[in-house]
Amino acid sequence: MWIRSRLVRSWPYGLSVALVATVAFGGLLALYSVLVPLYEAPDEPAHVDLVMHAATGGDAPAYDGRRWSAAVVADCGVFAATRARCPAGGPATGLRTFPRYLAPSRSGGATFNELGGDAQVGDRNQLAQHPPLYYAGMGLLVRMERRLTGGTWSMASEVAWLRLANGLLVLPLPLLAWWTARRIGARPTECAVASVLPLLIPQLTHIGSTVNNDNLLLVLCAAVLALCAGVVRGDRRIATAVAIGLASGVALLTKSSALVLVPLVGLSYAVTAWRTFRGQRVGLPRDDGSSDVDRSDEADRRRTRLAAVGSIVVCVLVALGVAAALGAWWYVRNVLRHGHLVPSIDDERINASLQRPGFKPSAREWSSIYFHYMVPRFWGWFGWYSVQARLRLAQASSVLLGAVGLVAVMVRHGRQVPGDNRPGISLRRRHLVALLVPALALLAGVIDRAWSLYVISSQAPFLQGRYLFPAVTTTAVVVAVGLRKVAGRWALALAVGWVAVMQIDALAVILPGYWGGPGLGPRGQTMAMLAWSRWSPFLVVIVMLVTVAAGVGLVAQATRQARVTSAGL
Repeated sequence: MWIRSRLVRSWPYGLSVALVATVAFGGLLALYSVLVPLYEAPDEPAHVDLVMHAATGGDAPAYDGRRWSAAVVADCGVFAATRARCPAGGPATGLRTFPRYLAPSRSGGATFNELGGDAQVGDRNQLAQHPPLYYAGMGLLVRMERRLTGGTWSMASEVAWLRLANGLLVLPLPLLAWWTARRIGARPTECAVASVLPLLIPQLTHIGSTVNNDNLLLVLCAAVLALCAGVVRGDRRIATAVAIGLASGVALLTKSSALVLVPLVGLSYAVTAWRTFRGQRVGLPRDDGSSDVDRSDEADRRRTRLAAVGSIVVCVLVALGVAAALGAWWYVRNVLRHGHLVPSIDDERINASLQRPGFKPSAREWSSIYFHYMVPRFWGWFGWYSVQARLRLAQASSVLLGAVGLVAVMVRHGRQVPGDNRPGISLRRRHLVALLVPALALLAGVIDRAWSLYVISSQAPFLQGRYLFPAVTTTAVVVAVGLRKVAGRWALALAVGWVAVMQIDALAVILPGYWGGPGLGPRGQTMAMLAWSRWSPFLVVIVMLVTVAAGVGLVAQATRQARVTSAGL
C-alpha cells in the first residue's frame, strides 16, 4: 500500500484523472457495442464485408471491384434495426425494435461459411476505395479467433468481437488528450480536464464501439498531433520526427483523410523554424531555466539559429520521408491505375441526374442543410441516424463548446517571469491556435467536398460529424484551457458534469429507441438488449458496474480538484 501510494504521488498531476477517464471510456465503449444492434452503424455492413474478405485471405479489391458477400447480406438482415440500410434491402422506412422472445440463441448460430461465406452477391461495396491496412488488421484478428475456436463462432459473435477490438483502438484517446496538453505546456488542471473531454461526445463513443476504419485513424491522428504539439513548443529531436513519420505513414494506409496530416506536420515544423529564425526562445526549457538558444554574442546567436533551422529542416524531411515511404505507394498506385488519387464509385453515383427540377445552388440553402445535419451528427445520431440525441442539447453543447474555445483563445494568458517554469505559464495564444488548426482543416475539407457534391447533385452527402473526430484531442485541450479560465478550480467538475449530461441523454434515447416495445419500461428494454447481445448478460452487467464505478471515481477526482487552491494548478 505504501509503495502504491508513493507511486501515485510521483505521477504527473492529472495522470490519475486520465487513467480513470480511460477506464470510464472503455466501459462506455464496451456498453455501446451491445447497446446499438449489430450492423446498425454508419457503413458498418460494408466495413464488416471487407474485414471478412481479408480474413478469408482475399487481396485488397479495386475501388470498384468488390460486391457484398452472401454472409454479410444474410446476417445484416437478422440483426440490423434499419433494414433498408442492409445490402439485402428491406422496408424503405421504419425502424425495427427487438423483442426479447425473438432473440437468436447465444450459443451456436450460423457461422460465416454457413451463411454463404465470401460468395459475392448484390451491389458493389463502395468502401473498397479505402486503403487496406485496417481491413488486413481486423481480418488477422478474425483468423486468430477462428484458429482458437476452430471456426465454431457464429458470424454475429465475430462481429461482436470486432466491435470490442475497435473499442480497444480508440481507448487511448483520453490519455492522448492528456499527453497533448502536457506537451503543449498546459497547466496540470487543464491536462486533467482535457483527458475527460473525449467522453463528452456520444457519437464518438458510438463510432468507437462499431466496426469502422475511422477508429484506427483517430488514434493515429491523435498520436501524430500530440507529437506535433511538442514540435510547436520546440521539440527538434530526430526520434520525434521518426515517430511522427511512422504514425502518419500508417494513418495514410488507413484512410485518405490522413492526407491532412502532411501539411499539418509541415506547418508544425514551419512554426518552430520561423520562431527560431526570428531569434525567439524555442528551446524546450531546462530545469535550471536556461534555454539552448541563450547566447551573449550576436554572431554565435546567428550561427545557433541557422543550425537550429537546419536541424528543423532535417526533422521535417525525416518525418515526411518516413510517412511517404510507408503510405504514399497506395496513392501513387491509384494515380497510375485509375488516374485519381482517391477514386470512388460515388463519383459515378452522385451526378447531375439527381438534381431537383429547377435547382440552382444556393449558399443560404446549403448552410441551412449543413447546420441541420452536421451539428447533431457530431454529437449523436446513432446507428443509421435512426435514433437521435435531443437536438436542443446538441445545439446548446455546440454553442458552449464554441464559447469556451473562444474564451481560451481570446483571453490573455499569464506572462512568464524569468526563472518561472511552471506548466501553463508560458502557454500562449499562438499555441492554442495551432491546436485548432487540425479541426479547422478537417472542417474546411468537409465543407469543400460537401459543397461540391451539392452543386453537382442538389443532394447533401458527406455531412458527417465523425469526419472531425481526428482532431478531438487537440480540440479538447483548447476547450480545457477555456474551462479552466471560466470555472477555475471547478473546471474538472464542470467537465465531468457536462459529460454525464451528454452520455445519460444518449443512453436514454438509445435504449428505448432500439429495444423498446409496447408496454416495455427500462427493465424490459434492458432485458431485450441483454437477450440480443452476443455476450453473457453477466459480463454486460459487470461492464455497467465498472463504468458506473469509474464515473463515481471521476466525480471524486473533480471534488478533490475543487479543493485545490494553488495558483499553479
